[in-house]
Amino acid sequence: MSLPARCKIKFILLLAAFPLWIFAQDPGLTFGGPDNDAGYSICLTEDDGYLLAGSSRSYGPGSWSMYAAKITRQGSTEWTETYGWEHQDHFYAVIPLPDGYLFTGYAWDYGNGREDVYLLKTDLSGNRIFDKLYGTPLLDMGFRVYPADEGGFFLLGYSRGYEPHGDIFLIRTDNQGNELWRNHYGTTFDDYAYSLAELADGSVMIFGSLASFNHDVHYNFKRESADWMLIRTDSEGTETWRKVFPGPGHDFARDIVRAPQEGYYLFGSTMSTGAGSFDMVLMRVDEAGNEIWKKTFGGSEYDYGLSMDINAEGDLYLAGSTKSFGQQDSPDFFVVKTNAEGETIWDLTIGGNDLDFGKQVVATSDGGCAIIGTTRSFGAGGSDMMLAKVSGDGMIEQLINGIDTSTSEQWVVYPNPAWGNVSVKTTAVQSLYTMEIVSLQGLSLKSYALTPPDYRFNVESLPAGIYVYRISKEGSKEEKIQGKLVVR
Repeated sequence: MSLPARCKIKFILLLAAFPLWIFAQDPGLTFGGPDNDAGYSICLTEDDGYLLAGSSRSYGPGSWSMYAAKITRQGSTEWTETYGWEHQDHFYAVIPLPDGYLFTGYAWDYGNGREDVYLLKTDLSGNRIFDKLYGTPLLDMGFRVYPADEGGFFLLGYSRGYEPHGDIFLIRTDNQGNELWRNHYGTTFDDYAYSLAELADGSVMIFGSLASFNHDVHYNFKRESADWMLIRTDSEGTETWRKVFPGPGHDFARDIVRAPQEGYYLFGSTMSTGAGSFDMVLMRVDEAGNEIWKKTFGGSEYDYGLSMDINAEGDLYLAGSTKSFGQQDSPDFFVVKTNAEGETIWDLTIGGNDLDFGKQVVATSDGGCAIIGTTRSFGAGGSDMMLAKVSGDGMIEQLINGIDTSTSEQWVVYPNPAWGNVSVKTTAVQSLYTMEIVSLQGLSLKSYALTPPDYRFNVESLPAGIYVYRISKEGSKEEKIQGKLVVR
């Protein structure tokens, strides 16, 4: 099976710097066209860039096409690709490989019946190496893909081919995507799982939901109450035990990460505890699945937990969507950083006046994180894929297409969009700096002397528009930081 000719689209995009609060200005890189496009998954690349995966109605051969974009560390788009056939095809996950990338999702055409689990391996430029379809005559979907310690891959998804209401579906493959075994797990209700962890002996811990349903932010009181469910299998996929975490409301499982010492972190959404509606919920459990502690994060509206990652220091990044703290009473990306005990270090909302849903977070090598999701507040039209980069101290980072802003120091220009007096916040040793304002055409327009402690300057004389700023130490031509400045 081989794919048709694919459409390659190039974008030139800018990412502005913002402080911890929200502005109705595009806070991230957006990808898409005039129709609906969605971002679901992100992974880090060997060059400290990002590979993004999702779906597109704007581009590609089908009504929905699988969509991928390779982004540099500075924010430049290296390439984008669409994959698929005539009908609905979606990427839900991507992971990096030494020689390329591995995607999973589902495809409508050429499979065993309806939608089938789809696996695609590409090279580092997005060119197809191989693809495979797995499934039954009924609905099958791939949600996540994981490398197996002994080689090959685990594909985790959902199938209605074994039980009418649907079961958790696990497939084990070799390095070429050839199926080694498959199994399904669940109850007489609809059961979903979006994450697993492999143990040292090759057994697997699957974290899922009993009596669940596959929606971003949704609940239905006529349904059986959804509960978290932890399933342990042996190395051949045979279930050895399961543990259910019952609650009076709906509880949706989304992510599992092995804790550095022992046990696991479990993450998702809960109506059973918290401040109201859904809250993000983080639980620490031991090796047998027994609760050690539990924390919730949210407000009076819904706060939906979808993804979690852990950094080298053992801190956790939790991501999803918030309506409790969203701008103009609309949902926004929601990111919470906690320590190893689940205590909040900071939280951050990212978005605008329309619908913005965070999907996946990944901890980055610089101590920060990157978040992918879907936005209706920004972009080219309909919904678009959006990527935001956040520093370890909760600042949306300064990235501008084609300019390297990497530094061990933290710099934030605020407010941005700017008007009147503007300040520069930095962790650099206090000194005198020069701020140069440059047009997008490269013309130097204005220069300011920046003095501690607030390094303030005034932009009243600049016409409204978009500029590049360059900060250097006074008396030195070496630039410390560059970024985009929006003047109202």
